[in-house]
Amino acid sequence: FPVTIPYPEHMVAYNPSLNKIIFVSNGSETNFIKRPTQFVKDWAANVGAIPTGDFEKTRRYKSEKDALTKAKEKYKQARAVIVGHSQSGATVNLLTKKGDTGVTLNPALINNTQNPYVYNYRIGGDVVSAFANHTKTIDNPRNIGGGYFINAHNIDNVRNQPIFV
Repeated sequence: FPVTIPYPEHMVAYNPSLNKIIFVSNGSETNFIKRPTQFVKDWAANVGAIPTGDFEKTRRYKSEKDALTKAKEKYKQARAVIVGHSQSGATVNLLTKKGDTGVTLNPALINNTQNPYVYNYRIGGDVVSAFANHTKTIDNPRNIGGGYFINAHNIDNVRNQPIFV
């Protein structure tokens, strides 16, 4: 899967022999120093839009939706695998439609309805995904940084683990 459309917030890869798009949506910006504007916008969405169900109105969601639409237009008839962590778990649950597959880790969801095309996973102890419905809890394979509850959200816990999409 060569990366065909790289952006700071997402990545698109396409495999022509499988006619499959991999769309990876990044979670919230965590570096205030390097990207202060994105940090503020992401965390405003996390605190304000996700709990109220208004995430589809955010600039971040609209940007991701537009990027996926463009990728699907570019690679006609392609099926997409849409992947996201944390804030992007909300994006994946909203964007994944019939014919595509979504996979999330520690999705920032609150009392979500089940999307039958999405597999939501959470690491045991993660507080961000604690209120998400329809998730499968997995053991924390590495517990990076210790601190069961806080560090369970750290994506490094599953980095280089045998996870297949």
